[in-house]
Amino acid sequence: MNVGCIPKKLFHIATLVKENMHMAKDYGFATQQPEEHSWENLRFNIQQYIKMNNYEYIQELKGAGVDYINAKAAFLDS
Repeated sequence: MNVGCIPKKLFHIATLVKENMHMAKDYGFATQQPEEHSWENLRFNIQQYIKMNNYEYIQELKGAGVDYINAKAAFLDS
């Protein structure tokens, strides 16, 4: 699973949404601000997004004739 910039970017976008929700009505959105935020829902959705991206990357590699091996490797010496 990716643990770098993609999840960090998605969490950042979530904070921007929260910070700007109060302006939604000014931009024509007829929505009410939610009273609660679900950390579990946000985390689950980000994990699902990452899984979907990883799956799509693997399928593209396989479609290009690349043998994808899901394994870890290590150097034995310098």
